[in-house]
Amino acid sequence: MKFRDTPHELTITETPGCLWVFGSFFAVIGCFFVYLALGGASNWSEVPAYVNLVGFLMGTVGIVTGIYIIRKAPATTLVLDKTENTIVYQTRGLAGLKKNVLAYEDVRRFLLMEGTDSDGDPIWSLGLELTNGHQLAISKLPSHDEAFKRKFVHLANEAIRKQPRSVVDAAEVKHLE
Repeated sequence: MKFRDTPHELTITETPGCLWVFGSFFAVIGCFFVYLALGGASNWSEVPAYVNLVGFLMGTVGIVTGIYIIRKAPATTLVLDKTENTIVYQTRGLAGLKKNVLAYEDVRRFLLMEGTDSDGDPIWSLGLELTNGHQLAISKLPSHDEAFKRKFVHLANEAIRKQPRSVVDAAEVKHLE
């Protein structure tokens, strides 16, 4: 996660490029397996049918896994417009661009959402609590570093004037840039 704070807006971005590369690796290797199983190999007629079937199934699983990884990790941009008092939350991924606009008065606060990873350890992500009580997970990439994510919560709450400026030390925040 990165942020850019100007007098008029605070922009928080999260780009999961490593996950996109990882998912692409699965999908490309999977395509190669499917290509070979469907006759792309020069000795395809000599290969037993069960080997081609296993190769096709492995390739299909690789393609589906790669697409799943990429789909679950969209690029996220959160723009807190201090002059218009609006929050623009958009995600860009395989499903396309999704954009939501919220007014400051519809937002109760930004919060730190806790979850668990596959080992049962706590993970943290940036969330948003609306005035109607609903909570939205903003960050699609949770982190084990609670303090890192908490600083973004403080920055966002300061930008929408839900928290006093004195809570986060400016020197502490500077190292996030």
